Amino acid sequence: MLLRPPPIQKLLFALLTACPPSAARAAELKAAPAAAAVLTPDTKTLILSAPNEGELLYINTETEKETKKVTLSFKPLALAVQGKSLFASTKGAGTIHALDLETGKVKKQFKIAGEPILNLACHSTKGLLYATNAAGEVFAIDAESGKVTKTKARGQMIVVDQTDGKFVYTGIRASISEQLVIEQGPDAKTKVPLEVAESRAIMLKFAVDGAALKLAAVQDNAALNGKGIALSADGKQIAMAGGGGWASKIKQKKSYGVAVFDTSDMKTMIGEVECGAYPYSVSFHPVLNLGVVVKRGNQLNVFDGKSLAKKASIKAPGGEPAQILYAINGTKIVQFVNSGTQTTISFHPLELGEQDQELLKNALPKK
Repeated sequence: MLLRPPPIQKLLFALLTACPPSAARAAELKAAPAAAAVLTPDTKTLILSAPNEGELLYINTETEKETKKVTLSFKPLALAVQGKSLFASTKGAGTIHALDLETGKVKKQFKIAGEPILNLACHSTKGLLYATNAAGEVFAIDAESGKVTKTKARGQMIVVDQTDGKFVYTGIRASISEQLVIEQGPDAKTKVPLEVAESRAIMLKFAVDGAALKLAAVQDNAALNGKGIALSADGKQIAMAGGGGWASKIKQKKSYGVAVFDTSDMKTMIGEVECGAYPYSVSFHPVLNLGVVVKRGNQLNVFDGKSLAKKASIKAPGGEPAQILYAINGTKIVQFVNSGTQTTISFHPLELGEQDQELLKNALPKK
């Protein structure tokens, strides 16, 4: 007996359910190789440094289009924003420039003797600018007076607490042949070695005291092969992404996740964000209770900021540094990666519930 072929509608249904259509590809923009990216305070403009071209690239995060390029008399590398000022270090040098945020016009420059500057960080509206160099030294710069202070802090990566600017955190992925001291009282001091053992990166917490930075706490097993650190918006959680993931010193078995620690003591591990091979970067949303860990540079895993459980996965272009920013008042993820001779900037709208939308609305500055 011959079997009757199934109706075409059933065949189509079977195909669609077996191979569900992939999500629509996010908008992408190609540019010259970039070293760093920052957002303007209104989160509507993305600024990238292109050192090889000696340029700054301005991108409208609403239209996802390039708006202008600013040609500079130096090669911009690291970037930081405070108020209406954009700070940019010079590739291969110890010079930092203060520029007008909107125009890119140079207002001041600060010269720091020693190794080239690697990273910059500051509070968004107040306080000093901090810089790390290739020797792991940390400098505090008063942008108004131009005074530069070499602090006792050490580190290669650096972030500043955005709640009140009272703490600065650094990360060490390559050994520094020095020791720092935690002063717990007149007769109680703890020496902290800065040698990275078995690829275990270090995170340090410093209290701001004028231009000085005083060591307050340390985490000597932050990540394996550390890449970058991130601080939660409330300043209570800190994490470092590492290409090797994280491993306990006792069990030794590593997991390709990102460990999250309590900043109050830097010792208490809050939990771990699952990622998979290999974690490239981690970030926390500036308002909402969520974050993003980037897997292998081409998958953005959105996680809950409290439980650290994965909420969603978003496909994205591959490459490093896989830096994540939150544009359009926190409603859109922006990632930039370098691949070959170009940078790819991708834009990914966040799927937000009514409660999150209301939180973002209330967080907007009052007119």
